[in-house]
This record gives sequence, structure tokens and C-alpha cells, in this order.
Amino acid sequence: MFAIRLCVACAAVAAATALPPKDRVTSLPGYGPIKGTVYAGLLPINATYDKHLFYYFIEAADGNVPGKTPFLIWMNGGPGASSLTGIFTENIGPITLKLPEQGSNGKTTLVDNPYTWAKKYNVIAIDNPVGAGFSLTKKGGWVRTEEEMRREFYAGLTGFLDLHPEYRTNPLWVTGESYGGKYVPNVAFEIHQRGELNLQGIIIGNGMYKPLVQYATIPEYAFNQGIIDEHTYKLSKEKIGQCTRMIELGQNAEAKTFCEATVYWMYGANETGAGQFYYDLGQADGKFFDTLTTALGDFLNSPATRAALHVGDAHWVQSDEHGPVADALIADFVTDQSLYVLADLLEAKKYRIVNYNGVRDGSLCNHVGNLAALNDIPWAGQLRWRETFNKPYRVKGDMAGFVRQYGQLSYYTLLRTGHLVPIVVPQVGLALIESIVDAGPVQAEEAGAVLV
Repeated sequence: MFAIRLCVACAAVAAATALPPKDRVTSLPGYGPIKGTVYAGLLPINATYDKHLFYYFIEAADGNVPGKTPFLIWMNGGPGASSLTGIFTENIGPITLKLPEQGSNGKTTLVDNPYTWAKKYNVIAIDNPVGAGFSLTKKGGWVRTEEEMRREFYAGLTGFLDLHPEYRTNPLWVTGESYGGKYVPNVAFEIHQRGELNLQGIIIGNGMYKPLVQYATIPEYAFNQGIIDEHTYKLSKEKIGQCTRMIELGQNAEAKTFCEATVYWMYGANETGAGQFYYDLGQADGKFFDTLTTALGDFLNSPATRAALHVGDAHWVQSDEHGPVADALIADFVTDQSLYVLADLLEAKKYRIVNYNGVRDGSLCNHVGNLAALNDIPWAGQLRWRETFNKPYRVKGDMAGFVRQYGQLSYYTLLRTGHLVPIVVPQVGLALIESIVDAGPVQAEEAGAVLV
């Protein structure tokens, strides 16, 4: 009896004096002690090129129940963008970066975020692929295909779960935006193929799926929005026609460069769109996101922040559509590979495939092009999907947009916002996420049925 009591006492002392995990984030400069549980660090995934993926994990403020609390992966796009952008500037994490008022002498601050996705859900952001954000690789190690990207991401994700197995069986959702239209389906498909994790579905905002049809919608969209006149519209149609011909001929790298230059010319040149922020035509300040990104970089690259996040000498890099990450994926930019991956996920009849779009986005990811791409997914429900009508989508009684849904596939068009939905209408973005995730897994009777 004495031995048993002694063992119990020893165990109690050990538990009381146990050190926190080495990747625990206890405080952030400019904010102070972290409320709740946050982990961050670098995960080795490839020895040849010394590749490491950076992760930032936030446990739900309501607490984690193994096997029950939803686990959301967030992915920014680019290629080359850091997923910490979503965590600290797009209202996804519990702490957000707040810029000073224009014209003031104030400083950028970190404040609590009432719209965080991490109240009810565990959230992880992984800087992806290597070379983005804090994630590292030696020269020549950048990924060149979606297949390579998703294998490395899976290695990083399961590496985190090996460190923290209490989250391994939780319901898993893969979410993201923009180039995430390529990343998200591929990561989900890798998880599906491996069959080791509890995948529920995917959620993509203003995604890239099939540039061939998406680019073709931009001149009409810009003209209808009053951005370009009929003369520029005619010339834009000719230029975009050349763009799509290059894609059809398989001149992928050349097409990416020419097509994106054409879009910039339409919106950015003084004689055409006069410098509009074409990712959200409702934003008067076309430089606001650049300002936000600069402030985020200043915060993340401070020695105190790097120490808090356990990244050593790693330097945070935000290279959206330029730099070595984007250069390595240049041939991938105009492919429709992810459209076929979406089809495979739909045919599995196990996962919710959710797409949303802020309708003020005038880029390749505009709502007209998104719908055209989704209409081209080659799955058994394609015809019925195309025949389905939109219905109003309301948040707390207010008109927020429209939704089309058939079987596991749904598409939300959201009003009063553009490419960056969680920034501009955070309450709508959060309500949308909660309505989808809280609905739980697809039921057998839902496959092939209209759901509203």
C-alpha cells in the first residue's frame, strides 16, 4: 500500500513540474501572454534539401475534445504567400494585426479578434510550399507540381500530429483561398488516399481551378463594372484570346506571364483601369493590403517574434506570385489539374466540397469564372449541378449573398466583398464556416440530392 501511495505521489509531482512542449508559444511581442494553447515551429520533411515546413497551431478556445473538436487547416495561396497572412490579418486567428488610422502617428498593434475561427475549432496554418513564409529549403528544393506539394504537406501535417497525437482523430477540414483552389483539393486528396485521418471536406474562397475559362471572363467582368470602356474592352478581349490560345497550346510558363500581365494592364495602367485594386473593386485604398503585409513582415521578422515562434534564424518571406516558389510552379499556374482532383473527391461521396466567392473580385478568381470552372468539373452530378438554381443566403436575417448546392458540392456568392472575404466581411465569413463545419460529415442520403 505504501509503495502504491508513493508511486501516486511521484506521478502527481511529475505532472505538476512537467515542462510545456518545446514548441509551445507562451507570449508574443506587442501582445503579451497567449490566452490558450498555441504551438509553432519547424518540421523537417526532406533531408536532401534540408526542407522544413513551418506550422502555427491554435487550440480551440473552448478546448479540445479528442475525436470531436473540428480541426481546420488554413492555406493562403500565391504561390509563395505565407499562411500566417490568414492567421494574423484575415481574422482567422484569435490575435489580429491592427494598422493605425490613416494620417495618425500611431503604431501597428496586436489585438484580440472577435471573429476568430479558433473559438470553437482547432486551427493550423502551415507555410506552404517550402520557401513560403518561414518554411525552408536549400536552393533547388522548391516544388514544381501539385503532387510534390501535397506529399510534402502531408509529411508536415502528420509530423505535427506525431508531436501532438491528441488532435489526430479530430474531424479534419482543409480550407484556403486563391491559389488554394489548387492546394486545398490536392492536400485533401492526399489525406483521402492515405486513409489515416478523419477528413470531412474542403472549403475554398475565390479559388483558381481552370484558368482557361476563368481568364476569358475578366474583360466582360471589368467592362460591366465600369472599370474599362468599350474600346479597352475590345482590345482586352483580343489580348485574353491570345492568352487562352497559349494555354490551349500548352505554353504554360509563357501563358502565365502574358495572361497576368494582361490583367494588370486592364486594371492597373493609367489609360485603362487607373490602378484599381482588382482583387476587391470596392476598396478605395488600392495599397491597403501591401501596407498590411509590410506591417506583418516587420512583426514576424523581429528577433523577439522569431524566438517566440521557435524558428531560429529563419526569415519570414512573403512572395506572392514572384520569387523562387512561384518560379518553380510557373508551369502549374494555368493548369486545370485541381479540377480533376475535385472530381475525384466528389466521386468519393464522403466529403463536403464548398466554394465561396466575394463578388467584387475582378481578378482571375472572379465569381463568373469560378462558376464556369465549377460547371466543368467532370463528375457524375455535373448535369444536375448545372441545372440547380441559386437561393438567397442570409446571415442573422441579413442578405449576405446566394448559394447553389447539389449533393456534396456548394457555391456561395457573397455580397459587399471581394477576394479577401474574411477581412472585409468577417462576420459573414465566420458564419459561413460555422454553418458548414457544424453540419458535420456528408450523410449517405445526401449524395445526389439538392440541399438548401
